[in-house]
This record gives sequence, structure tokens and C-alpha cells, in this order.
Amino acid sequence: METYNANDLRSWENLFETIPVGFWRSAPPSKAMEACLDFFNQHNVKTVLDVGCGVGRWAVYLAKHGLQVKGTDFSERAIEIARKWALDERLNIEFTRRTLTEPAYPHEKFQGVVAALILDNVSPGEMLTGIEQIRESLDDDGCLFALFNPVRTDEVTETQIECENPTAGITQINYTDEEITSTFSGFNVLDIQTFEAQMRGFFLKS
Repeated sequence: METYNANDLRSWENLFETIPVGFWRSAPPSKAMEACLDFFNQHNVKTVLDVGCGVGRWAVYLAKHGLQVKGTDFSERAIEIARKWALDERLNIEFTRRTLTEPAYPHEKFQGVVAALILDNVSPGEMLTGIEQIRESLDDDGCLFALFNPVRTDEVTETQIECENPTAGITQINYTDEEITSTFSGFNVLDIQTFEAQMRGFFLKS
């Protein structure tokens, strides 16, 4: 079983070391974050697992809106930042260092899972194993919100270059909507929406 790409881990650790913490704390919620919260509220989701949580931006946002959240990430630096952020906000969020392919919280089920910009930033093998781990973490009839990068076209690539994309060099697989949908076999795809920067949100039920 693939656990993680060591080169990707080094790149993410460097990113979390170099971008000021205030960059994430001061950023307004994205349209994708708002749509995820609405999705969970519509389905009475109260407990959420944030897979690949990074510095905790989604976890903090959801916890501020009354959800019980736990987060995992393979970056030790990201987990440190997330814990400090939750502490400063006086939010009861548990963050644990885990790879995508490991059980997040063994023997614990969640009503909702967030996987934002993580499943296509790993190898196809890691993605498939990660989806199985997500499935194991979800309650029966649980909700999954998965956010994917835009389909890479010449226009998107040029935009990323102009913006000095901070995740340049990190694994990113260019999946079509149809390929993503087929990968979630066993899930019911309720909706697919496009957000800022052509990010694609998949709304699923287990």
C-alpha cells in the first residue's frame, strides 16, 4: 500500500513554513467552503472529518458554524499550525498527523467528510486507498464533499504560472469529471459544482 510521496511531503512542509499564518487566518471563506457547509446543514451533519486538513482552514470554518470537527494531515508543520489556530479561536478541534492512506480515527465514524484539494494531489494508488479510508470513516448514508483542482488546460496552466502557483511541483493528476465520478463507485453523486478558479466540488452520499 502506498503511504505518501516523500517529495510531496517536503514541498508541503516548505510551503507551510514559508507562507505566513496570517495569510490563511485572514482569508474570507471560499464559495466552496460555504457550499460544503450548506450541504452538511441540509443533511443534518454534526460530526465531520477533514482529510488532508492542512493548516485547518476548513476545520476552523466548519467548527465556527457549530460542527464537531476532527482533522488529519501528513504534514507535522500543518498540524502544529492548525492546533495553534484552533486554540487561539477557542475551538475544540482535534488534529492528528495521518497520511491519506491510513485509518484516520480507527473505530470512529463521522456523518460528514471533507476532502478538499487532496485526492488529485496524490498518486492514483493513494487516491483509491484514500477513498476506501474515507468510506470506512463515514456513517451509513454519510456525506462527502470532495474538492478537486480545475482540469488543466493551456489557459489554466498559464493562469497558474502568472499567479506563481505555490503548489507547483506537487503531484497533481489531471482527472476529468467523468473519471472522478467513476472513481467514487459505491457513492451516490448528488451534484457537481464549479467554484472560484474553476475548482470542482463533488457532493456525494455513501
